[in-house]
Amino acid sequence: MPVHIAIIPDGNRRWARAHGLDPLEGHRYGYEKMRDVLQWIYDLGIKIVTVYAMSYENC
Repeated sequence: MPVHIAIIPDGNRRWARAHGLDPLEGHRYGYEKMRDVLQWIYDLGIKIVTVYAMSYENC
């Protein structure tokens, strides 16, 4: 079992566009999924998680 997991979420805006939604809705959906993923990680007992979720290049 890994000690540390790093996550770079990507594609929320593309997903929203592909589903005819506003980009903000894509980010909301991504947030909800990230909550699920973080719960799974916690349930597995992994103690360290890094999430790189913001970038000046992506604003």
